[in-house]
Amino acid sequence: MSNLADPTPARVVLIVEDDAAVADVVSRLIAAHGFAPLTVASSSEAMAAIRERHVVAVVLDVDLDEVDGGVDFLKWLRRQPAHADTPVGIFTGLMEFDDADRHGVEIFGATVFYKPNGIDALIQFLKTGTNRE
Repeated sequence: MSNLADPTPARVVLIVEDDAAVADVVSRLIAAHGFAPLTVASSSEAMAAIRERHVVAVVLDVDLDEVDGGVDFLKWLRRQPAHADTPVGIFTGLMEFDDADRHGVEIFGATVFYKPNGIDALIQFLKTGTNRE
């Protein structure tokens, strides 16, 4: 599912999502709002993409097929000097993503949005967060 082709627009948003259908919908919506989506299916692919591309924001599914893949990627991302402040939107369908889980990812500077209803708020978050560029 990886799409590591180099998008030409400067507003690249990395989408880390292991469900191809969800990744496709999120990519289309983000593209419709002027962003260049770059999709990967795992945290290891996300790390490679971050090393190879300049991204202005990340949309992250924390419930990847890997054990703690999304959370581990978020922690890794925050240790990268160039991405310490990159906006990260957690886009999850986990209804059991409770207050403790939410607080845990928010410590790392991420904002949580719930599938599917949170897509409008996620798009607004990306627009607001990337105006710093």
